Amino acid sequence: MRRVGAAPSASRCGPHRSRHRNSGIVAAAAIPEVLKAWVTIYDGGFPMPFAEGSFASVLATEVIEHIEDYQGAIVDIARVTARQALGRDTG
Repeated sequence: MRRVGAAPSASRCGPHRSRHRNSGIVAAAAIPEVLKAWVTIYDGGFPMPFAEGSFASVLATEVIEHIEDYQGAIVDIARVTARQALGRDTG
């Protein structure tokens, strides 16, 4: 299983960007050494740097509502998902 984290750029985030700035970077720093081989951190841009169907499942929880181009994000999530994508919006 591979886990992916994004360090979001403030220019790509929606109206809640100031509250969540650098949250991906803090999470990346907290990854234990033993797990780093299983985690990929990227800049949070779209399209994501992964091939179509790279992941069996994708979970996006409390994320989509913070992305300015949320429709493009959903399309790209579908592109990299092989079977199922799950999302949760707190809005």
